[in-house]
Amino acid sequence: MCSYRGRVGRRRFFRYNVDPMTDETCAVCGEAKFSFAMKTCPMCKKRYCERCEFRMGGNVFCSRSCGEMFFFSGEDGDGDE
Repeated sequence: MCSYRGRVGRRRFFRYNVDPMTDETCAVCGEAKFSFAMKTCPMCKKRYCERCEFRMGGNVFCSRSCGEMFFFSGEDGDGDE
């Protein structure tokens, strides 16, 4: 007699805390989204979804503060003029 009581040939399925199809969460709203649907903010590099995007001056940002920082961040150069 064999003393092994396990079932041979059965696959184990693991449960995930998040849905395996949605692998990223939006930094603004916190919803789980597909990685190909996420965008990256050019200022702070946060990943955000299409629903949370903020458009300003033809560019897309994660928030109004990042958009204003991009366009109105201050003067560049020496300031001699």
